[in-house]
Amino acid sequence: MKPTLRQLQLLVAAAEHRTFSEAADAMCLTPSALSIQISQLEETMGIELFERLGRRKFLTPAGEELLASCKVIFDELQKVNVRLTQLKCGMSGELKISAVTSAKFFVPHLLGAFHKLYPDVNFKLTIANRNQILERIDNNADDLTIMSHIPKNSHVIALPILRNLLVLVAPPSHRLAKRRNIQLSDLNGEDFLMREKGSGTRMATEQLFENNNISVNCVMELGSSEAIKQAILAELGISIIPKHAVRLELKTGFLVELNSKSLPEPKPWYSVHKEKKELSPLADTFQSFIQYNGESIARSIELLRH
Repeated sequence: MKPTLRQLQLLVAAAEHRTFSEAADAMCLTPSALSIQISQLEETMGIELFERLGRRKFLTPAGEELLASCKVIFDELQKVNVRLTQLKCGMSGELKISAVTSAKFFVPHLLGAFHKLYPDVNFKLTIANRNQILERIDNNADDLTIMSHIPKNSHVIALPILRNLLVLVAPPSHRLAKRRNIQLSDLNGEDFLMREKGSGTRMATEQLFENNNISVNCVMELGSSEAIKQAILAELGISIIPKHAVRLELKTGFLVELNSKSLPEPKPWYSVHKEKKELSPLADTFQSFIQYNGESIARSIELLRH
């Protein structure tokens, strides 16, 4: 018996996640099915690949050796896939795209516009927080990544695709809701809702307040723009949030955009990949498409309208 590619894929997944349950979920398997496959791989290789301590597991030296070989194998297979795609010269196949949570409100529109042109292209979209996204970039897990704040001291290529408009949002009942020309100093002491530490929106907000000596009362820290939006609707406070995340609520009047011209100039959303990554023709075509059409797609769904 020889190990199958599927078993080697499962080994890589198990090594990259803390538990078999997390790895199984990522591979769309039950934990027991994953465990059986790993056990069969160990039986085939004639040596233990994991040391199990309670629910946690750790690679044995043999497991580390096999994992290193797996990465070489899959890297070579990817190169073969790129060459075959180039030979076919067709726009078909699967694109693996990841995006930070704040981008989940507009990325599907980019994918949809591309899919209309190339209906034979399928997408695998992963939405995760910034720290998870940085780990995915480091592990070369995706073809392209959509994010707004480029990791420092990292070897990546980042191309701007559209602007990230940040807006100051409140419930309609808020004392500043009908004020004009709100100054940042008016926010001193306000109950404020913040994204989690490490979030791009959190970093931009904290930098703005630090530069202008603004002190707010952070009443809650939440892990997504959707959670921030729901907290504003519940009148727990106000927040600075990407406009695309609250487009419908602003349009329907459930939330209001506070009238302030003191917010930071819009910074771009970027398409990011590792510096030495060889993009497939499909990934390269998609990147060019969103780079040159991202703004018009955003305008068509009112993401960039003030």
